[in-house]
Amino acid sequence: MRTLSLIFNLFICLSLYSTEARAQAFENLPEFTFLTENEQTSLDDPRTIDPEYAGILLTYSRTINQELVWAKSRRIFDGALGSLNGTQFWVENRARFMADLNESLEFKFYYLDERNLESEQIIHVPELIYKLSPRFGFSVYGELSFYKRQNDVGFSLFWRPQNGEELKFFGNIVDFTRNDRNDRRDRFENGGFPYSAGLIWRSFKESERAFQQEMFNLSVRYETPTVWTFPDALEQYEFHRISVQAHMIKPLSPQWRMQGQAQLDQKREAKSPWGSLSTVSRQSVRTDRIQSRFRFEYLRADADIVTGFGLAANSRRWEKDAGPISYVEAVPFLYMTVAGFERVTRNDLWTIEVDYTFHRQSGVASFRSRPDDSLNTETRLLTAYDFVFPKNATLRLAATWDIQRLFKNKFWGGGMGEFAVEF
Repeated sequence: MRTLSLIFNLFICLSLYSTEARAQAFENLPEFTFLTENEQTSLDDPRTIDPEYAGILLTYSRTINQELVWAKSRRIFDGALGSLNGTQFWVENRARFMADLNESLEFKFYYLDERNLESEQIIHVPELIYKLSPRFGFSVYGELSFYKRQNDVGFSLFWRPQNGEELKFFGNIVDFTRNDRNDRRDRFENGGFPYSAGLIWRSFKESERAFQQEMFNLSVRYETPTVWTFPDALEQYEFHRISVQAHMIKPLSPQWRMQGQAQLDQKREAKSPWGSLSTVSRQSVRTDRIQSRFRFEYLRADADIVTGFGLAANSRRWEKDAGPISYVEAVPFLYMTVAGFERVTRNDLWTIEVDYTFHRQSGVASFRSRPDDSLNTETRLLTAYDFVFPKNATLRLAATWDIQRLFKNKFWGGGMGEFAVEF
């Protein structure tokens, strides 16, 4: 009992919070993603996503080696920044720190700062884990804020059948003090607060050869229907979301490996008038998204060369009051990684990648980023250099180039940088 008391006392002392979230691209921390104040500020808008977006996200996506390092590391920071357009950056900073406090108690801290055309969220989550046995246990975690209305708390049960594998059932109570300790007048209706629940399966198999390491993640999350009233604005907001995601890296032979990632989610939102004096017009939108990315790599060990190819395919559909809007895109890509300049004190790498984006929009023209129904295509070139330091750190500098504008003085696409270090 003294150990259990210590868990809850430490949890309260260490919890902290700062989060803003909207509908996301591939989720980094699905168990900590749920409804926040930023979500209700506006409904999903297809006009924020341009035809180049899928190609940009692909060229900025992390390599297979980077994902494997993230999956296995107990203490790691991995930060990335890239240009989206003339006014916005793509940002994805993530960190995880783990420590064993004693034989039964573990501490974890997660950090995520993610900003792109679909997502804006900042997450700081401390988690305390108590092992009832070497294989079974539970955890408590939370995000406590300066504003008590934003306090969240979560619980999980886990099973670890063997080292590197974990099945986790989680549940979150979102903004659980909003109705009682709120410095504003907004509140959740029906006498309750939002819940989210789901499961996560994570598996990682270590190998001395990086090309033979294996990873698999699966997550399912359900967020309960929520009705949120705002008396000062005389409006009411409704929300409901379901999300499923899978991510796999698997060796196929000593020279071949593959990566597959897919996410399906559906979100329902609505804004409606509240009270007889309200002038708010009812608006509603249902967003259905399917995102996928697959790649295959071949290692020529004698020449230290990796060649790869793959396909990213996405479908987004918005059901608005005015009618449906649909975006469909496919991005086939081909790349090669070779040894860099420095091979004595570092193992630097050069990467060259070519992506070809196919993008088509249909539906209500006034709610699309481009009114034209024709197929939009773009060819993008990525050049990247990785400084691989011996002390468990990597710095990647990359530039993208618009091949179709080579002779139009607009060849430059954008740049990005990423730094990852294990502690």
